[in-house]
Amino acid sequence: MTDTYELVGSIRAALTQIADYYDRSLDGPRQSGTVGGATGTKEAPIPVPIATIEIRKATRKCLRYWVGFIYDEVRDADNGHIRTIVDGDDIPAMCSHVDRWADILAGQWPGEAEDLRNEARKHGKALKHLAVPERREWMPIGECPVTVADADGNSVPCGHQVRAYDRTEEDTSVAYSSGGDKPPGLKLKRIQFIECPGCGTEDTLSWWMSQIVPEGSDRATASEVIAFVAMRAGMVLHHEQLRQWASRGFIRRHGKDTKGRTLYSSAAVLAYAQSQTKEDAA
Repeated sequence: MTDTYELVGSIRAALTQIADYYDRSLDGPRQSGTVGGATGTKEAPIPVPIATIEIRKATRKCLRYWVGFIYDEVRDADNGHIRTIVDGDDIPAMCSHVDRWADILAGQWPGEAEDLRNEARKHGKALKHLAVPERREWMPIGECPVTVADADGNSVPCGHQVRAYDRTEEDTSVAYSSGGDKPPGLKLKRIQFIECPGCGTEDTLSWWMSQIVPEGSDRATASEVIAFVAMRAGMVLHHEQLRQWASRGFIRRHGKDTKGRTLYSSAAVLAYAQSQTKEDAA
């Protein structure tokens, strides 16, 4: 009895997750042209990624199957067929219907109920990941340029990836061109001392940026540009935002460095991040 109760409970929890995140699954990977993916702009939305379409399609197919299974195989208290008609494109309605008959399905078809639980959990987890993607707690700054001695005693750049780990409190000291309001979708961080994991050098973000991106140098990699914007405006951007902005012509790509990494204009990215000022074509 306890096992059946827990099985039904887990089925219903997974169905609730599907219903909660199915529509929201479009919001995570697809962003508009504004900073942080705010909606309501005049810009056309970014096309939905194929992976997102496939996850939503598989979820819909799964629910349709179980609605059909209940229709064909489950019997009510009078041993009659369940003849409720459910719209196969209405995700909440299908979730609600399967939820309603989950306990009877588990009692009559325990093996199939376990399959339902496992499939619903899988789809619910995938949808949640799309709707609320996990964010890393660090921001790449660039490769450490501090000179160290190699195994032969020669002076070489450290080369380790320097990362700034974000803190949770918002920085209210930063003024914005929008009248002091925080741009939508951007969480401000107080990034203080940063230590290189390779050589142990520790200093402020502004110092690291002065070493990695020398003054007067405007062309920089995505990681360097992200750090530059964080230092100048307190805004936390992501690599995917830069790629989207470049693809849509808001900023430009300026060739590649010797390691094949795409270069951007730091000033142009900052201008677009702060005021949505597009970079002029060459």
